[in-house]
Amino acid sequence: MTATFTEEQASELVQRCEHALADGAADLYQRGWYKAIEAARVGDGESAAYALAELPEHPRFAATIVLGLVFPAVLVATAEALDESLPANLDWSDCCETITMMRWAESAGDLEPLVLADVCNRAFGRSAGLALLAGVRDRLKRDDVDAAALLYAAIPEYAKQEKATAAALLVVRGRLVAEDAIRSAYGDVIIQDGAEEAEALSLALTEYARAEMHPDDDAVLTTIAAMTQYGSNRATKDVRSYELAIGAQACVRAGWLDHARSLAEILWDAGNKDPVLAAIDSGVGEPEAVRQLDREPTVDDIAHGYTDNRRLERATARALARHDANDDDGALQSVTIALESSAATAEVITSVDQSNWARGLAVGGDQDTAERILVSLMTIGELSPGGYNVARENLDVEHQRSFVSAALAQGLAIKWVGRGKSMALAAPILAGIVTQIGDPDLELQLLRATIALGPMETTTLQSTSKYAGYPEVRPRRIIETLRILDEHHRDENDETAARRYAEWGSLLDEAERPLIAAAATAYVAALGDSVQPHQTVRPECLQLVANEFARRGRLDEALALITNFGRDDFDGESPERFHLKALRAVAKTSDSADVATMLRALDTCRNAWNNERHLLERDDYGRRDFAVGQIALACGDIDQALAVAAALPDIRYAGYHPTDLATDIAARLEEDPTLWTESRAMTLITVLRGGGVQVYNLVSPLINFGSTIVARYPDLEVELTRLRPKMATYESSDGSFVDAVAGVGLVRAGHTAQGLQRLDDALTNADHLYSATPFDFALVVTQLPSDLPERADLLRRACLLVGDSYDAEEGVNVARRIIGVVGSDDLPVVADALTGLELSQEYTDGVEDQIGLRAIRHGADASLIRLSASSPATLRRRVRWAARFLARRGFVDEAKTVGGLVGFEA
Repeated sequence: MTATFTEEQASELVQRCEHALADGAADLYQRGWYKAIEAARVGDGESAAYALAELPEHPRFAATIVLGLVFPAVLVATAEALDESLPANLDWSDCCETITMMRWAESAGDLEPLVLADVCNRAFGRSAGLALLAGVRDRLKRDDVDAAALLYAAIPEYAKQEKATAAALLVVRGRLVAEDAIRSAYGDVIIQDGAEEAEALSLALTEYARAEMHPDDDAVLTTIAAMTQYGSNRATKDVRSYELAIGAQACVRAGWLDHARSLAEILWDAGNKDPVLAAIDSGVGEPEAVRQLDREPTVDDIAHGYTDNRRLERATARALARHDANDDDGALQSVTIALESSAATAEVITSVDQSNWARGLAVGGDQDTAERILVSLMTIGELSPGGYNVARENLDVEHQRSFVSAALAQGLAIKWVGRGKSMALAAPILAGIVTQIGDPDLELQLLRATIALGPMETTTLQSTSKYAGYPEVRPRRIIETLRILDEHHRDENDETAARRYAEWGSLLDEAERPLIAAAATAYVAALGDSVQPHQTVRPECLQLVANEFARRGRLDEALALITNFGRDDFDGESPERFHLKALRAVAKTSDSADVATMLRALDTCRNAWNNERHLLERDDYGRRDFAVGQIALACGDIDQALAVAAALPDIRYAGYHPTDLATDIAARLEEDPTLWTESRAMTLITVLRGGGVQVYNLVSPLINFGSTIVARYPDLEVELTRLRPKMATYESSDGSFVDAVAGVGLVRAGHTAQGLQRLDDALTNADHLYSATPFDFALVVTQLPSDLPERADLLRRACLLVGDSYDAEEGVNVARRIIGVVGSDDLPVVADALTGLELSQEYTDGVEDQIGLRAIRHGADASLIRLSASSPATLRRRVRWAARFLARRGFVDEAKTVGGLVGFEA
């Protein structure tokens, strides 16, 4: 039961904010950095390390790296202190330029190899491998082969290119053999289509060429043979050839032309093969790629970084460039700017901050101030799409009318969208507001203003599909606005709709008048019973008009409209996606559509598609079969849809996997539970077992309908749990996720004791997850009945699995997802569990931020907004959240008091 937030609690929150701001005024960031520089100037590494410890984790890491580059005398002491104190799951690639880290590793010749390995390995992806490879090269230059071998062993397996390169360097020194480098290139698991492995082999060969080995050396011949075998079959998009060509070019540079020719024979597509053949003919190979800074960031680049970590990353890049230019003061200044900018951003109120403040005021009852804030942002061109949505969702009709009038007076206003300006989004969002107002005159004014806008060709309208052959925004903006306004009038009679068609159409000139078909209700009403040639409907309007015909029971006309569109209507491009979207929409809308009729129309459409076998891959055929299943489902033939899902291959297009169709089928069964049968439930399980379903596609359907199947048919629990070995393909503990799903299903079926035991075992065994995540376990637990006494403890245990996250960023991301799906009753439990992990300061800050944001909208517990923070920016941000929290609960005066402390308009 949701608690009530009281006046006493509101007063306490105001006092907490005032005290927190008073206590958190000093900025320890810069003080610790300045003290570290002073100590480093006199070579006092211990004092420098002690001063750096005052900085939070990411700033400390970046500052330590730059300080070690500028003052080599303190590198060892500061690095050892860094290794001892920072959490193992910190990811330095978030805050440090990789090339700067590589240079630091090259400079760390006096650092113990294991310490260097530990510091470099605090990163995800290839970043750790690149830094360690730089260390390997440096140790070999110093003839310290033993240290180089230790660093090679520390390179993560997934950094295959770097591990194979390091192995090849040790082959040259006689420490390893070529087979070791090849094993490093392959690793235990091939990544996707094998591009990484192919590149790793090429880079190993490149090292042999650079070392001027004889072309008949065993290492060279063995590697060439491995490359030839690996590239003998064409991979998807020929990605292996692209990478193997790197090795072929290395052969040309070394003068190994026979080897280059043998590698050229296994390159498939001309784009990969022709440059190699040209290099062989000329005897001049392409230059080797060199990893370097694209450009030196400026002071403004650092200061204007979007986040603290981006500012630090740019600062470390500029620091390296300044250091190389013998400007060490400039290198140190770069970090200073990043730290000062972080403090300065604490004072900045962004347009998003102001829009959210306006939302809080509007919800709390101060509509006047909320509207003034939104209009002022719109006037200066900084109202984001979210700000327009505040007007749509939270202003009353009177203030909505005033807001729309202001937008019309501003020419719909330019506003910021992401990193660029766009007018495209304003018109459709305003159309949604106008439909709530219900004023026909305002509709006409909006249409006139929308049509008067220029093309804005460089922007995209996110709420509309990207139509092939028609990328320009102006038609799509007009179409989307017409569609939204037209849907508001869907229930009006044909005579009124026809008049509206004439009135709206008169606003468009002759060239653009076909766009009026986007107002499909009015367009079809104006047609009456006549059959209109399809040429009068633009491709962008095809689905809208066809769907309106179907809604009116005119299925034949809908299908005729779709099938008459061919390549000529799409500038020679295949209309396949248009056809499939329109057919699915019609099948779902029409009351009379049957599978046979729809599939005949589909067969007719196929004639206009790309049917040349050399242009199609397995995924393309699978996507077409997927469409058949969707059409069957839309027509109500669930068993045929299930049959299609069971036969689908593994399709590598997002949204077209067998599990996607199975999820749609299960959702349809849930809409009408009388459609469920044990046979259909068993078929859904069969789909999940099928060869077309990979383990990474298995989690979502298990969440969506796994426990539902067991809840309805407890006997199928045994069949469902046979998915455990498949789920455990990459990590044995992942199999416990299937047990968790089955356990929830058993509890829902009334087998409470058995289900709780299964859940207990699943959570106990769920460590070091790979395919499943703690979020998946938490989401499954939330499917338990809310009044189950054990629910809170099970949810807490699921949250604690976040403690096994690979790095802080991953931990924050998983925690954010968990926080985003739980309700107000579960939020305190989740908050207590997640914040108690204390994986790192970055993790704690990130999780507390997400909990605070969630608390603004859900629940009455203001203590979830944590006002203890590691930086001034974080503290002031959370005080702003407290102001929004108060406003949304009707304590507007108190909210304005708190908001005034951090720059909000009162």
